Amino acid sequence: MKKTDVNTTKSFYYGETTLETMQSNLIVPFSESLNNAYKTTNSLYSYLGNAEHRESFFYDQYKEEFKNLMIDYYGGSSVGSPYVPDATDKALLVKNMIHNLTFVDVPHTIAPHDSETPDGIPLANIYCNDGTITWYNDSGISEALTGDYSTKPSEFIEKMARPNPANGAMNYFGSDGIYVVIPNDFSLCSTTDDVFNSFVTLSLTKPDGSLLPANERRLLLKNVCVVVVNNGYRSVITTDIAFQFPPIYWSDTNTASEYSEYDVYQLVYYVNWSRS
Repeated sequence: MKKTDVNTTKSFYYGETTLETMQSNLIVPFSESLNNAYKTTNSLYSYLGNAEHRESFFYDQYKEEFKNLMIDYYGGSSVGSPYVPDATDKALLVKNMIHNLTFVDVPHTIAPHDSETPDGIPLANIYCNDGTITWYNDSGISEALTGDYSTKPSEFIEKMARPNPANGAMNYFGSDGIYVVIPNDFSLCSTTDDVFNSFVTLSLTKPDGSLLPANERRLLLKNVCVVVVNNGYRSVITTDIAFQFPPIYWSDTNTASEYSEYDVYQLVYYVNWSRS
């Protein structure tokens, strides 16, 4: 029982460390995008006409700034290198972003008693729901794992983890290591924007279309799942990484209120967090 508890604790620690590294490395792009969107919206203050239009423009501009920064700086094979699309790998942009946000130079597995190495978090692999993942169905037949699992990420991971009924071998998660899984559906994406928008979304409105309260309006990296296998024990953490927009009052008579009193570190956090 104690051994199980130790392995579970280690797995959870590895998973949390991976997410914390990503979260910390997102502070700069989140903050820079905020500054650029704020400046651009202020430069068009009169042209945008009223507070409602300014606010809407600001949110859209923020996402555009964040998208451009992530593609230009984190979208390539290494930090700062250009993103080069690959027709055979639809989710390459997202894989590169995760790779660079965890600062990994080469894939490798967890070293004993070592949760972190000088080159970053030791990811064993990054998997995306891009039409290339397979699973063993209820009849024991291997087939493509497809469809939208954005609202049921745990089901996607459980299907990936099913062993081959013939020999017990596993296609995924068979070796100790830290894996990142993004279950959002990338299979129908045809452009870079499609791929980015399948992972990064604005959360601004309620189901009825009305605006959320100011402190609940966010940009989200959706369904970041960290699967850790340690001595045969598997744990999964699923979360959205959120950037909360600071309240900015786009007055009809004055320039926008400053947001400098807000600590950007407190505006980045997890939502929809779960562990299994």
